[in-house]
Amino acid sequence: MAHRMDGRKKVSISPRTKLKYEQIVREFIEHLGKKADAQLNQIVDDDLISFRNSLTRSGHSPATVNGALKVLRSPFHLAHQKGYRADDPCVGVGLVDDDADIEKDVFTPEQIGALVAEAQGDWKGAILCGYYTGLRLKDVTELRWESVDAGLTKLELIPRKTRRKKRNRKVVLPIHPELAAWLKKQTRGIGKATVFPALAGKSGGGKSGLSSMFKRIMERAGIHGRILRERNGEGRSQSSLSFHSLRHSFNSALANADVAQEIRQKLTGHASAAMNEVYTHRELEPLRKAIAKIPRIR
Repeated sequence: MAHRMDGRKKVSISPRTKLKYEQIVREFIEHLGKKADAQLNQIVDDDLISFRNSLTRSGHSPATVNGALKVLRSPFHLAHQKGYRADDPCVGVGLVDDDADIEKDVFTPEQIGALVAEAQGDWKGAILCGYYTGLRLKDVTELRWESVDAGLTKLELIPRKTRRKKRNRKVVLPIHPELAAWLKKQTRGIGKATVFPALAGKSGGGKSGLSSMFKRIMERAGIHGRILRERNGEGRSQSSLSFHSLRHSFNSALANADVAQEIRQKLTGHASAAMNEVYTHRELEPLRKAIAKIPRIR
């Protein structure tokens, strides 16, 4: 099996990418143990799921785990096409989804205020946008002025995650007065100009990536989450608080204000009520105001 897997995926790729692919294949073969010498058609979806889960437990980010799965999909798909296998074992193996993490905590309004106070430049607006719209990090940092109406009352966009799944479902989000006040102070760009140019185009991961930049803002604000996963080897630790927690905070604020789940689901762009429930964290004394009256954080 090892020979067949190593013999593929060598066309039109850089030497660095080739080494990356070969490393992933070696790790998968090592993970198989005794089964590494089995025939290709004896590898089943449980083997791939087990490999995926082992990478996750090792502390690798969802992007790294999903990248490895995508590399393995290609030779198995080709083997199926060429008739070496009657089926494709990768079909039933799902990718790792950040949204499935139910252990994430939420920021309190006081913590969000501290984050905004410590943030510089575009990060101030990005944090306000994350909290008051529930958009994911890359959707915030890549937000364009064409998505913002002239009156600063709403955003209209198709989230990146929806585009990746080839579902062009547009999300329409009302702009909270505090976010509108920040936007009003900015120089409005034309068309595809980005709202947060200092953050646009930056990678989400890595020591100099967006997630690490936000983590440093948290540290300056004295905010620390629970450690959900310890750093192991080249993997990274996972905290219960991150930029993604702003999405949970947004959804929770809506729930605490007694906003109906179907409306929350529409605002967050969730495909199901079950997924939306992941983001709901009710407080002991829930807010009883409508979404427009979520208290200002400053």
